[in-house]
Amino acid sequence: MRLLIASDTNSPRVDGVACFIHNLEPHLKQFHVKVVAPNFGVPTNQYPVTKTKLLRIRFGDFYFSWPAWGLIKEMVAKSDVVFAQSIGPVGGLAILAAHKQKKPVVLYAHVMDWELAGSAVKRFKGLTRFVVKIAARWLYKKCTRIIAASSKSADMIGSIGVDTPKTVIPLGIDTQRFKPSDKNVAKKKLGLQGKRVIGFVGRLAHEKDLPTLYAAFKEAQKKVPNMKLLIVGTGITNILPEDDDVRLAGPQTDIVPYLQAMDLFVLPSLTETNSLATMEAMSCALPVIVTPVGSIGDYVVEAKNGFFFPRQDVKALTELMVTLLSSPATRLKIGRAARESMVQDRQFDKTAKEIVTVLKEA
Repeated sequence: MRLLIASDTNSPRVDGVACFIHNLEPHLKQFHVKVVAPNFGVPTNQYPVTKTKLLRIRFGDFYFSWPAWGLIKEMVAKSDVVFAQSIGPVGGLAILAAHKQKKPVVLYAHVMDWELAGSAVKRFKGLTRFVVKIAARWLYKKCTRIIAASSKSADMIGSIGVDTPKTVIPLGIDTQRFKPSDKNVAKKKLGLQGKRVIGFVGRLAHEKDLPTLYAAFKEAQKKVPNMKLLIVGTGITNILPEDDDVRLAGPQTDIVPYLQAMDLFVLPSLTETNSLATMEAMSCALPVIVTPVGSIGDYVVEAKNGFFFPRQDVKALTELMVTLLSSPATRLKIGRAARESMVQDRQFDKTAKEIVTVLKEA
């Protein structure tokens, strides 16, 4: 079976969807796979990648490629199944081409596009959500099947009038790769020995709300000595002020050493669907402090394997950070429970097996 993966992001860019494709590829050996995605540089994919021209247009931290209709239409024609990862110029055109050619097309709804778009802009948020919701509804209806990461996401897609069949397949992670190590050794390797490390991994974008994390970090510094804020990822360069106590590590092909050096992981996002980064942090036995967005509540249990705080609530986040940094025993207990929950319920092998089944039956 010839499978075309169509995505608006791909390696070497580092984000949740690019990581998903990278993790899934080894499980697709029974397919003849090709990938079409924007040209972010030299890809690390296991399968051939056809790159579309990347435009200089940016929407927050999102980049757009040239709408290569002819190229995508031809690649769809040479495929048996299209697996779309987005509804941007690449994924969206692949959905349209597959629908027109009566080819099965499966969409993995990594995000609720209208929610993400509304949070990614500073102005005209309501209008942006409205326009993107209309576009999403139109494209979602042209899919053969939609895979959602949670029942909540599936319900949200249905609530905007999309009756396309949906399958819920929660995302998993590689718990053998994302695992804890000696924290002091990990810190020493990164030059962070003796520091209490608060960490974040992800795109540097408006919807991630890093200013709230920074403000809470500065407040917590008044009560807890030797703190360091470690930010791993790339995106909007001026989203945080310059500060000697903040390390911007940039994009990393291997984030495991950075997670292993953290004492706490914080996700202050205004919107998420599943948050792969949070699960990876938990698998590294990190206590996590997160906002109650997307399907994170499906795997984070308050005061058992993590903690929640209201969006943009600097005071609540500060209090949680100070409490956990002041109690090594609590951090250890919560971190162990976080690791255990990932090992038990969030193995990527299970995710991949279920996705393959859907693709074969499309």
